Amino acid sequence: MTNQMFSTRELYMLRERLAFPAFHYLRASTYLCANGLVKAQNHREMSEIIFSFLTMTEATSQVNEHIMYIHDETSVITDYLDEKIGLPLETPIQGEEWDIYVDRYINLVFEMLPELYRYCFSQGFVEEFTEFQRLNLVN
Repeated sequence: MTNQMFSTRELYMLRERLAFPAFHYLRASTYLCANGLVKAQNHREMSEIIFSFLTMTEATSQVNEHIMYIHDETSVITDYLDEKIGLPLETPIQGEEWDIYVDRYINLVFEMLPELYRYCFSQGFVEEFTEFQRLNLVN
């Protein structure tokens, strides 16, 4: 269903925007770098990116409640990284192996986009946007 709502190009741009905070979130979840503050900051950043992508609205303090909704919904992934994406929490991950886990995480987020889009629409944030408008937002 995600492919019907968003173009390949839009999803590519969103993937590029999510990759950096996703990597740092996942890294902070492992035993080598367990850091709750880094996890919280990166989860918030990913939630803001998703909100901005879906709504074409800048993530500001006025929309914090809606960003937190996205944060809470994506917690079904982040709270169970070992089960959801197979992230080894107790063993080291080397080099490009991180890319596998980042991709798995982002793919699960993409599966949630239709539900998150419907929420944003129900709150009056989403109108019909062209692909060009969405791409300019995530650049």
